[in-house]
Amino acid sequence: METWLDKIKDENTREGLFNFFYFQRSKLATKEKRLDEARRYALKVAKIEHRAILFFDIAEAKMKEPLTKSESLDTLLEVYQTANKSPDTVEKAQVLLGLAFMYEKVDHFTALSALADAIKTANKLENPNLFTGSVTQIVKGKSFTHFSSYSVPGFEITGTFYELSKKDFLTALTHATNFSDKYLRTLAVLATVKDCEKNSKPVKLKAKN
Repeated sequence: METWLDKIKDENTREGLFNFFYFQRSKLATKEKRLDEARRYALKVAKIEHRAILFFDIAEAKMKEPLTKSESLDTLLEVYQTANKSPDTVEKAQVLLGLAFMYEKVDHFTALSALADAIKTANKLENPNLFTGSVTQIVKGKSFTHFSSYSVPGFEITGTFYELSKKDFLTALTHATNFSDKYLRTLAVLATVKDCEKNSKPVKLKAKN
């Protein structure tokens, strides 16, 4: 298949098909529990958000098996290290939010660390779109355009803050108020206090301008 892909003259089409091909190969390998192969294919996918989806699938599969549950942390760490080396973009912020969501299942403190990094990244951007929980993959050719959309739990702000607030309400709330963008801050706070009636202690917030 790589030999066939190399014959495509248009660079954008070639790269798009290459990434799509290995994205699908990784998805299938994870479904069939060939997790080492799934990781190898995922590493060939260039875009950080697309690769993160694949690594999250692999980590999820490992969490379900007692013998590989601890290995899920290594898989998530690979995504974390890649994100830290990436430039500050909306996609990076989304991946870090997704990491916080995934880490919450196995390591609460690292989940909070990833959440803090997501906020720092978002605060460096102008009007970052963190409102969608899906990622689109587009392949364009001379006479065709192919769209694929994938839902990613945790990629959007409200889902992640709601998930983290279940275990550590006050810390999640503190993080929510650290967004410099007022709209993001409002969404994060509302998601965090969604189940506030379940908390017995009243919470006082210090207003931010």
